[in-house]
Amino acid sequence: MHLAVQAGVRYAMENPSSYVHINIAGLVSLLKVCKSANPQPAIVWASSSTVYGLNTKVPFSERYRTDQPASLYAATKKAGGEIARTYNHIYIYMDFLRLL
Repeated sequence: MHLAVQAGVRYAMENPSSYVHINIAGLVSLLKVCKSANPQPAIVWASSSTVYGLNTKVPFSERYRTDQPASLYAATKKAGGEIARTYNHIYIYMDFLRLL
């Protein structure tokens, strides 16, 4: 289960590179290690309600738009979700298809 991130909206304005390094590059490093592990572990990656931007509807629905994050933290969480989904497609799903 991957829950490790640099959180907080205010700190992102002071040190944006730490968010990119920890939240995005850190996730990619974790995915690379897991891909090469044998057996490959299942990964649970947690997103954040902040990916829904300034949406005021509660409770959130996964069908709501996530293309306008309101903070750098939210943007890195959105990017992390897309990276995880893409990594799964490229390295897990495509490897599975090669086995067929």
